[in-house]
Amino acid sequence: MEPNDIRSEELLAKEGYRQELARGLTVLQTVGLSLSDITPAASFFVIAAQVFPAAGTGAGWTFLIAGLVAISVAFCMAELGARYPIAGGLYSIVTRVLGRPLGFIAMIDYVVQAIFLPAAIALGIGGYIQTLIPGVNANIWATILLLIVTILAVLRVKTNANITGIFLSIELAVMLMVTVIGFIHPLTSIGQLMHPVTYKGVSASPVKSSVILAAIAVALFSYNGYDSAINFSEETDGSARNVGRSLMNAATMGVAFQVIPAFAVLFAVGTLHAFYTSSLPIAYYVNQAVGPTWTTVVILGVVLAVINATLAIVLQFSRVIYSTARDQSWPSPINRALMQIIPASGRPGLRCWWSDSLAWC
Repeated sequence: MEPNDIRSEELLAKEGYRQELARGLTVLQTVGLSLSDITPAASFFVIAAQVFPAAGTGAGWTFLIAGLVAISVAFCMAELGARYPIAGGLYSIVTRVLGRPLGFIAMIDYVVQAIFLPAAIALGIGGYIQTLIPGVNANIWATILLLIVTILAVLRVKTNANITGIFLSIELAVMLMVTVIGFIHPLTSIGQLMHPVTYKGVSASPVKSSVILAAIAVALFSYNGYDSAINFSEETDGSARNVGRSLMNAATMGVAFQVIPAFAVLFAVGTLHAFYTSSLPIAYYVNQAVGPTWTTVVILGVVLAVINATLAIVLQFSRVIYSTARDQSWPSPINRALMQIIPASGRPGLRCWWSDSLAWC
C-alpha cells in the first residue's frame, strides 16, 4: 500500500505522535479553510494594484504564469503533505526532510508569521473601509476584527470551517461578478493582449516581456496559502491522500478565481488611462462598469474576505504553535501551556497559568 493510501492516524503514529486533535473535517471543509487562507478576492484586489500598472494589458499573462508556478509547487507540497500529515505543516516537513537545523529556521519563520501576519492583514481592512467611510481609524477597526476572530477561533474547527465556508461563498461570488462584468462588456482586442501596453504618463507605451516576468514575483503572493491544508491534516478525516487532495483543490481554485478575472478585467477596460493609474484599479473598473452601488457591494465582499482570511490564518498558526510545543521547542512550562488540547472541542488551547482549575484561555 502506498503511503498516501494509509490513514493519517497511522502515519502520525509512525512519526511518534498521538492523535489528540479532534478529526472531523471533510476534504471540502479543509479546502474551504485553505482557500480562505488564499482569500482570492482580497489578494486579487491588493496585488492587482501592483501588477496592472506595471504589466498593463500583459497582467493576465503575469497572473497565468504565476498560477502555473504556484500549481507546480502545490504538487510538491501535496505529495509531502500526504507523506507527513502533521499539524506543524512545512515546519515539520522541513525538519524531517532536511534536518533539525533547517527545521529550526522554518519554525522561527512560522512563529514570526504567526505573530505579525494576522495583525498586518487586520490592519489592511482599514484601507477598504476608508473607501466607504472616509476618515475612519484603521487601528480601531483592526482591533475589532482581531477580537471577533479570537472569539470565533475558540469554536470547534468544524464550526469554523462552516463559518469560513459561508464567507468564502460570498467572496467567490464577488470574483464571479467581477468576471462576468468583464466578459459582458469587452472593449479590448486580442491584439492588445498579445502586444501589451501600459501607461507611463499620458500616452500608452509598450510593455517589455522582462517586466511581465518580473511581476510574476509579485503575483505569486496572491496565491499564497494553499499549504495550510497540511496544518489541518491532523483534523482531516480519511486517508493521508485527502491532505494532498485538499491542498491541490485549494491551489487550483485559488489560481482559477484570479487568473480568469484578470483576463476579464483586461477585456473590459481596454487601455483606459484612469484604470492603470488608479490606486484601486479593480474598484475603479467595477464602478465604471456597473456604478457605485455595486462597487460598495464588491468592497464589502472584500472586507468579508479579509475577515475570513484572518480567521483562517489564526486557525492555521494555532496548529503550528501547538505542534512546536509538542516537539518540545520551548522551555518546559511554555511547552505544557501551548500543547494543551481543550477536551470539549478537541482544538489547541492555552491553559491559564493563574488558575488551578481546568480553565482555558
